[in-house]
Amino acid sequence: MEKNNTTILWFLIGSVFIFFSNGKWAIPVSIWIVLICFLRFSRLNRPWVGFLSIFSISIVSNVFIWKGIIPLPTPLYYIVSTIGAIFFSVPFLIERLVNGEKRSYSQTLVYPALFTFFSYLLSLISPSGTFSSIGFSQSNLILIQIVSLTGIWGIIFILGWTASTINYLLDNYISKQKIYFSLVLYLPIIGLVLVYGIFRIYNSNSKETIKIAGIINDHNFNKPVKDNLDEFIKSSNDNDQLLFTETKSCVQNGAKIIFWQEGALMVLDSLEHDLIQKAKIFSQENNIYLGMSVFSLSIYFPSKPAENKIIWITPQGKIGFEYLKSFPTPTEIVLKGDKQPKVISTQFFNLSSVICFDMNFPGFIREFGKKNVDILCVPAHDWREITPYHANISLFRGIENGFSIFRTTGNGLSVAFKSDGSLISKLNSFDSQEKILYAEVPIHRQFALYTIAGDFLPWVSISFVLIYILISKKLWLKKLFLNYCFIVL
Repeated sequence: MEKNNTTILWFLIGSVFIFFSNGKWAIPVSIWIVLICFLRFSRLNRPWVGFLSIFSISIVSNVFIWKGIIPLPTPLYYIVSTIGAIFFSVPFLIERLVNGEKRSYSQTLVYPALFTFFSYLLSLISPSGTFSSIGFSQSNLILIQIVSLTGIWGIIFILGWTASTINYLLDNYISKQKIYFSLVLYLPIIGLVLVYGIFRIYNSNSKETIKIAGIINDHNFNKPVKDNLDEFIKSSNDNDQLLFTETKSCVQNGAKIIFWQEGALMVLDSLEHDLIQKAKIFSQENNIYLGMSVFSLSIYFPSKPAENKIIWITPQGKIGFEYLKSFPTPTEIVLKGDKQPKVISTQFFNLSSVICFDMNFPGFIREFGKKNVDILCVPAHDWREITPYHANISLFRGIENGFSIFRTTGNGLSVAFKSDGSLISKLNSFDSQEKILYAEVPIHRQFALYTIAGDFLPWVSISFVLIYILISKKLWLKKLFLNYCFIVL
């Protein structure tokens, strides 16, 4: 047992780095240090002392690192911060209760399994999906290729397993045999993960590309439409003309796929038909795919919800599909989409779209991977505090499903990523006056097992923990588990 002041030092180091583990100040190495230190502290203290200490600092850090990124009213913001801290802290407590102070190397799998499952569980109950997932703190392209096999849960498992392994080495530093044994198991698997990452990046270099343009145009009309109808119609018409002028300039610069940022055009639902007819003619004359991101509303808005959608027109002058945002934010007064992937299939590629907040839900985006989408165009709208955090989530969704991502963002970072997550092009509206992002985007998808296998890793992880408890020699633990199962059944 280490001295008390040493255990406190582990906690203090973890408490400093946790403020840089995710959110606005994320530094990739920080979460690795946090997990090592907190796991050490948890194992060297009584279970509830460790849990309550980690839980407390987690709440404090959440309040600071997500400020402005999660735009909630004060009471609700503190509740959400506390819930996140619970799901982060509980795996430490369960691991401590299950394993006790001494453990074999096989027991080091308990913590990463719990950490993975509780991270997954939080994404299921959260209205923001995986938005705040710790996996997004990582930026090493070679490492994060693992999400093409396991989803983001693979990164989380590796984080937890590394912390467990290092703690095992600290517990057994005087035993060369145990150190050798643990490294023989750990290092080859991590090596395979990295080799796979290098191989996948190497094989993502498709020579066939298509030029895509994303138009940034913030258009807000904050007055009641019914009481300012003439002014709204004039504003909408002016914006309509501006957008088509910008779209024409994209055509002249060689873009074959052009789409607008989320809510680029506010239009009356009664005039939407005229807009579509205009777009059909324009697309046919210019031989392009045009994605019009519109906010279609009636004169009774906000009493009557609007439609936040993208309407795709093909070079043949036909409607490719109309997609409504499937996961509106809590503050949006809009109709929800049917959560069904819509795809334009051509001889050369499959094109589809989701809108902004939809990207936080990997299970939903996986449906687009199942449809063999090659290019996913994502109209979005952010704000300064969430930039570039929200845009970077897109690269994980692309790797998970093997398709290229083009995200056109108002009031934020617009990005284009290849299917391996490597950056093709970017444009930050806070740093540039440019309003159009261009990128040569690969038109062929990569194979991604996650598209087929889904979220198997969290379920394998919790199954392992439950089996371990059942075969445990600790009778009180087995009895607690069986009583819990009886209550649930």
